[in-house]
Amino acid sequence: MRRAGSLGVLDWGIGGLDFVNKFKRLHPTRNVAYIGDQGATPYGKQGREELAERVHTLIRFLQSSHDCTHVVVACNAASTVLDHPLFAGIPVTGVIKPTSEAILAKKGLQEVSVIGGRATIESNSYKNALPGVNVRQVVAQPLSALIEEGAFGTDRMDKCLVDIFSQLEGTQNLIMGCTHYTALSLDTVKHYLPTVSTLIDPAQETLQWAERQGWFDGEAPVAGSTAGDVFLSTGDTEAMERAACLAWGMEISVHSVAL
Repeated sequence: MRRAGSLGVLDWGIGGLDFVNKFKRLHPTRNVAYIGDQGATPYGKQGREELAERVHTLIRFLQSSHDCTHVVVACNAASTVLDHPLFAGIPVTGVIKPTSEAILAKKGLQEVSVIGGRATIESNSYKNALPGVNVRQVVAQPLSALIEEGAFGTDRMDKCLVDIFSQLEGTQNLIMGCTHYTALSLDTVKHYLPTVSTLIDPAQETLQWAERQGWFDGEAPVAGSTAGDVFLSTGDTEAMERAACLAWGMEISVHSVAL
């Protein structure tokens, strides 16, 4: 399964697979090594030091075992710890910094709302990264868990979305502050939040940021399309395969890894 020059992507669950989808549309012949860390304590429940050490372990694994030249931490909660000294000198990015920079540089938004997991919201990472922007924040749990289990169209999902969006009346610009959340279409969000006009997608903003940084310049394409891609889970591989299909329409083979 080892492939030189792969892009490493990690998340606790399947949310980061949306980034993989977007990346592969632009770079279909370049390989990805993806880890879903479902066997670990959910990232939002880990303390800062514990989470930093866990993410560092996964990044080092991707670098040493899959020759990943760059790593995307496609998880908002995990992105909040990337300023830790452990990551100094490592070619890694989270999703919060690229998204915030895009808002400040090209979107010119004066008001924005953020939905995310408790750790992301309580870190105030988006609010701190957006000076001069009025930022409203709402904890959206258990939305990511419902998406992870494929609970689309259920009463539980409906209740969850009503509870979240009833707190955001009047919102026009919404940051989807968990990579799972982009499994919801704009039309779905508008059903619960009619005023919304723009969904800000951290996976898309992060991909564009990486392109601008030249992360993929000069890399020789690898023959084939997805044959060299590697999908790993520290948890239930069958559950990850099923969730990937339900949320993103991806049919992938997931291998177990113990880390």
